[in-house]
Amino acid sequence: MSIVPDAITTARAKAYLGIPSGTTEHDTFLGYLISSATRHVAERLNLTCGLTENTYSDVMDVENFGQDRVRLPRFPVVSVAALTDDTTAVIAADRYLKADRWVVLKGDSARFTQGKQKVSATYVAGWNTIPGDVLHAISSTVAYHFNAVPKGGISSERIGAYAVALARGDVGPLSSDADAILGSYISPVTPR
Repeated sequence: MSIVPDAITTARAKAYLGIPSGTTEHDTFLGYLISSATRHVAERLNLTCGLTENTYSDVMDVENFGQDRVRLPRFPVVSVAALTDDTTAVIAADRYLKADRWVVLKGDSARFTQGKQKVSATYVAGWNTIPGDVLHAISSTVAYHFNAVPKGGISSERIGAYAVALARGDVGPLSSDADAILGSYISPVTPR
Protein backbone atom coordinates (compact mmCIF):
# COMPACT_ATOMS: atom_id res chain seq x y z
CA MET A 1 0.00 0.00 0.00
CA SER A 2 1.21 3.49 -0.84
CA ILE A 3 1.61 6.18 1.74
CA VAL A 4 -1.27 8.58 1.20
CA PRO A 5 -0.47 12.24 1.96
CA ASP A 6 -2.70 13.88 4.58
CA ALA A 7 -5.43 15.96 2.96
CA ILE A 8 -6.26 18.19 5.94
CA THR A 9 -4.19 19.89 8.63
CA THR A 10 -4.37 19.48 12.38
CA ALA A 11 -5.57 23.09 12.54
CA ARG A 12 -8.53 22.26 10.27
CA ALA A 13 -9.42 19.18 12.34
CA LYS A 14 -9.23 21.21 15.57
CA ALA A 15 -11.46 23.91 14.10
CA TYR A 16 -13.98 21.25 13.00
CA LEU A 17 -13.95 19.73 16.50
CA GLY A 18 -14.09 23.09 18.26
CA ILE A 19 -10.71 22.58 19.94
CA PRO A 20 -8.90 25.89 20.54
CA SER A 21 -5.79 26.27 18.36
CA GLY A 22 -3.60 26.78 21.45
CA THR A 23 -4.61 23.40 22.91
CA THR A 24 -1.98 20.90 21.78
CA GLU A 25 -2.55 17.84 24.00
CA HIS A 26 -4.46 16.02 21.23
CA ASP A 27 -2.29 17.03 18.26
CA THR A 28 -0.40 13.74 17.91
CA PHE A 29 -3.59 11.70 18.15
CA LEU A 30 -5.32 14.01 15.67
CA GLY A 31 -2.40 13.50 13.30
CA TYR A 32 -2.94 9.73 13.43
CA LEU A 33 -6.67 10.17 12.86
CA ILE A 34 -6.08 12.55 9.92
CA SER A 35 -3.73 10.06 8.26
CA SER A 36 -6.17 7.22 8.82
CA ALA A 37 -9.21 9.19 7.62
CA THR A 38 -7.39 10.43 4.51
CA ARG A 39 -6.29 6.89 3.68
CA HIS A 40 -9.81 5.48 4.17
CA VAL A 41 -11.36 8.18 1.97
CA ALA A 42 -8.73 7.59 -0.73
CA GLU A 43 -9.34 3.83 -0.55
CA ARG A 44 -13.12 4.33 -0.77
CA LEU A 45 -12.53 6.32 -3.96
CA ASN A 46 -9.96 3.75 -5.17
CA LEU A 47 -7.27 6.47 -5.29
CA THR A 48 -4.61 4.30 -3.68
CA CYS A 49 -1.80 6.84 -4.18
CA GLY A 50 -3.73 9.72 -2.60
CA LEU A 51 -6.44 12.19 -3.46
CA THR A 52 -4.28 14.44 -5.63
CA GLU A 53 -3.32 13.66 -9.23
CA ASN A 54 -1.30 10.44 -9.69
CA THR A 55 -0.61 8.06 -12.56
CA TYR A 56 -2.29 4.64 -12.51
CA SER A 57 -2.18 1.60 -14.78
CA ASP A 58 -5.16 -0.75 -14.71
CA VAL A 59 -6.53 -3.68 -16.69
CA MET A 60 -10.28 -3.96 -17.19
CA ASP A 61 -12.70 -6.65 -18.31
CA VAL A 62 -15.10 -6.13 -21.20
CA GLU A 63 -18.17 -7.99 -20.06
CA ASN A 64 -20.60 -7.40 -22.92
CA PHE A 65 -20.31 -8.02 -26.63
CA GLY A 66 -20.50 -4.75 -28.56
CA GLN A 67 -19.38 -2.62 -25.63
CA ASP A 68 -18.00 0.75 -26.80
CA ARG A 69 -16.96 2.07 -23.36
CA VAL A 70 -15.03 0.95 -20.32
CA ARG A 71 -15.15 2.37 -16.82
CA LEU A 72 -11.77 3.27 -15.41
CA PRO A 73 -11.63 2.17 -11.77
CA ARG A 74 -10.31 5.45 -10.34
CA PHE A 75 -12.04 8.84 -10.24
CA PRO A 76 -11.79 11.58 -11.35
CA VAL A 77 -9.80 10.78 -14.48
CA VAL A 78 -7.79 13.78 -15.65
CA SER A 79 -6.24 12.27 -18.78
CA VAL A 80 -5.56 8.95 -20.49
CA ALA A 81 -1.97 8.51 -21.64
CA ALA A 82 -2.29 5.05 -23.19
CA LEU A 83 -5.07 2.58 -23.93
CA THR A 84 -4.89 -0.88 -25.45
CA ASP A 85 -7.68 -3.18 -26.58
CA ASP A 86 -6.56 -6.83 -26.68
CA THR A 87 -2.90 -5.69 -27.09
CA THR A 88 -3.72 -3.20 -29.89
CA ALA A 89 -3.07 0.47 -29.08
CA VAL A 90 -6.12 2.75 -29.29
CA ILE A 91 -4.87 6.19 -30.33
CA ALA A 92 -6.25 9.36 -28.75
CA ALA A 93 -8.08 10.33 -31.96
CA ASP A 94 -10.17 7.14 -31.70
CA ARG A 95 -11.39 7.63 -28.12
CA TYR A 96 -12.66 10.25 -25.69
CA LEU A 97 -13.22 10.59 -21.96
CA LYS A 98 -16.76 10.96 -20.61
CA ALA A 99 -17.98 11.85 -17.12
CA ASP A 100 -14.40 11.84 -15.73
CA ARG A 101 -14.40 8.05 -15.62
CA TRP A 102 -15.42 6.40 -18.90
CA VAL A 103 -13.29 5.86 -22.01
CA VAL A 104 -15.56 5.72 -25.04
CA LEU A 105 -14.52 4.62 -28.52
CA LYS A 106 -15.41 6.92 -31.42
CA GLY A 107 -17.27 5.64 -34.45
CA ASP A 108 -20.56 3.79 -34.91
CA SER A 109 -18.92 0.36 -35.23
CA ALA A 110 -16.06 0.83 -32.73
CA ARG A 111 -16.22 -1.82 -30.02
CA PHE A 112 -13.88 -3.24 -27.39
CA THR A 113 -12.92 -6.92 -27.55
CA GLN A 114 -15.09 -8.90 -25.15
CA GLY A 115 -13.32 -10.90 -22.44
CA LYS A 116 -11.36 -10.83 -19.20
CA GLN A 117 -8.52 -8.31 -18.89
CA LYS A 118 -8.85 -7.17 -22.51
CA VAL A 119 -8.37 -3.42 -21.98
CA SER A 120 -5.42 -1.78 -20.28
CA ALA A 121 -5.05 1.91 -19.54
CA THR A 122 -2.40 4.22 -18.15
CA TYR A 123 -3.98 7.41 -16.92
CA VAL A 124 -3.91 10.24 -14.40
CA ALA A 125 -6.64 10.32 -11.74
CA GLY A 126 -7.22 12.49 -8.69
CA TRP A 127 -7.74 16.18 -8.06
CA ASN A 128 -5.52 19.18 -8.57
CA THR A 129 -7.55 20.80 -5.77
CA ILE A 130 -9.45 18.41 -3.50
CA PRO A 131 -13.17 19.37 -3.41
CA GLY A 132 -14.53 20.88 -0.21
CA ASP A 133 -17.04 18.09 0.35
CA VAL A 134 -14.27 15.47 0.22
CA LEU A 135 -12.28 17.50 2.76
CA HIS A 136 -15.46 17.66 4.86
CA ALA A 137 -15.74 13.85 4.64
CA ILE A 138 -12.22 13.57 6.06
CA SER A 139 -12.91 16.11 8.83
CA SER A 140 -16.15 14.34 9.70
CA THR A 141 -14.38 10.99 9.92
CA VAL A 142 -11.66 12.45 12.16
CA ALA A 143 -14.34 13.87 14.48
CA TYR A 144 -16.25 10.58 14.43
CA HIS A 145 -13.23 8.62 15.63
CA PHE A 146 -11.97 11.32 17.99
CA ASN A 147 -15.32 11.36 19.78
CA ALA A 148 -15.64 7.54 19.83
CA VAL A 149 -12.32 6.81 21.56
CA PRO A 150 -12.84 8.27 25.05
CA LYS A 151 -16.13 6.42 25.46
CA GLY A 152 -15.00 3.16 23.87
CA GLY A 153 -18.00 3.26 21.53
CA ILE A 154 -20.51 3.52 24.41
CA SER A 155 -22.71 6.47 25.03
CA SER A 156 -24.46 6.64 28.37
CA GLU A 157 -26.67 8.90 30.40
CA ARG A 158 -27.49 8.83 34.11
CA ILE A 159 -30.27 10.74 35.81
CA GLY A 160 -30.49 9.89 39.49
CA ALA A 161 -31.04 6.14 39.83
CA TYR A 162 -31.83 5.70 36.14
CA ALA A 163 -29.03 4.86 33.72
CA VAL A 164 -29.12 4.14 30.01
CA ALA A 165 -26.12 2.85 28.05
CA LEU A 166 -26.17 2.22 24.32
CA ALA A 167 -23.42 0.72 22.22
CA ARG A 168 -22.64 2.81 19.16
CA GLY A 169 -22.22 -0.37 17.18
CA ASP A 170 -19.13 -1.14 15.18
CA VAL A 171 -17.13 1.98 14.59
CA GLY A 172 -16.40 1.70 10.88
CA PRO A 173 -13.60 3.41 9.00
CA LEU A 174 -15.80 6.29 7.76
CA SER A 175 -18.46 8.44 9.38
CA SER A 176 -21.96 8.14 7.93
CA ASP A 177 -21.56 11.73 6.65
CA ALA A 178 -18.39 10.76 4.81
CA ASP A 179 -19.96 7.63 3.37
CA ALA A 180 -22.90 9.65 1.99
CA ILE A 181 -20.62 12.32 0.52
CA LEU A 182 -18.30 9.82 -1.14
CA GLY A 183 -21.22 7.81 -2.54
CA SER A 184 -21.83 10.54 -5.10
CA TYR A 185 -18.26 10.08 -6.40
CA ILE A 186 -18.43 6.33 -6.88
CA SER A 187 -21.76 5.94 -8.64
CA PRO A 188 -21.63 3.06 -11.13
CA VAL A 189 -24.06 4.72 -13.56
CA THR A 190 -23.06 4.37 -17.21
CA PRO A 191 -23.26 7.64 -19.17
CA ARG A 192 -25.09 7.69 -22.49
